[in-house]
Amino acid sequence: YDFSLYAADGCPKEVAPPSPVPTSECPEILATDDAFHYAPKSVAMPASSPYTTKGMGDEGTEYLYEVNVCGTVAGCYPSNSASGNHIAACQTNKDVSPEIQFSLGSSTSVAVEELMPPGEGFKVTYTGGDGCSSNDERRTVIYAHCVQVSGDAIPPAELVFIGETSHCIYEFDLYTPDACPIPNAPPPPPVTCSAASLPSAASAWLLPPRASASSRSSRRGAVQMRRSRCMYVLRANWIPAMSMN
Repeated sequence: YDFSLYAADGCPKEVAPPSPVPTSECPEILATDDAFHYAPKSVAMPASSPYTTKGMGDEGTEYLYEVNVCGTVAGCYPSNSASGNHIAACQTNKDVSPEIQFSLGSSTSVAVEELMPPGEGFKVTYTGGDGCSSNDERRTVIYAHCVQVSGDAIPPAELVFIGETSHCIYEFDLYTPDACPIPNAPPPPPVTCSAASLPSAASAWLLPPRASASSRSSRRGAVQMRRSRCMYVLRANWIPAMSMN
């Protein structure tokens, strides 16, 4: 007896990649699988003049937010803060006297990963902030977006408060040319197809790997072609040849 079952649960599901493990400091270079390299520390500001913006809380209170990327924020003195002198993001309520400040994350507990699509920038996540009412630690997520520069005019960086998207998680958009990939980063090592890793019937159909391009946009296309070269040859050449036997 044969049966066909049609259900949404039978469809393939996208699985999000695991989040990177926080480290004690930002990497000098963030190298990705897409041939893009970033320098997160180049986005850092002096501790005395971090990125700033304002945002409204859920209760209608306006807060001042001071945020740094791969750096600390000076002048933030929360009471009994777990971040010590390593505060990377600070929330200040100026509507009360004295002001109330909270650490939203520690610079010694940071994770950096690439934004999608490739080449758009990178994401910085700080954990280890002050506790919330639920005893959860506050944390900050910064989406550093690449701003392309045309001509000699370099636009100033802009920090935008997205909101407290989840309980005690504060998210920001940062737009800056410093978040763009490094133009002179070394290309990734070439990916070649090995005849030893394929069935003997397929090895005769292998083509030489395509040379990498010099420009950044062309390099990404070349890497994608190199990655798919073996699969492309198998589908286009090996399978039809096998069917003819």
